[in-house]
Amino acid sequence: MKKNGDNTDRVDRDAYERELDRLSREREVIEEMSAGGSLEEKPAISEKEE
Repeated sequence: MKKNGDNTDRVDRDAYERELDRLSREREVIEEMSAGGSLEEKPAISEKEE
């Protein structure tokens, strides 16, 4: 039984680490988006520039 418990702990730890990685990537994307301002404030190409 001890071996099964160890395996479960390892799987839980791996899942926890993957979740932390995912959250940190999401946080980086959100920071990049908020630093750049909204699309309404800074359009990529205005009609006058074309």
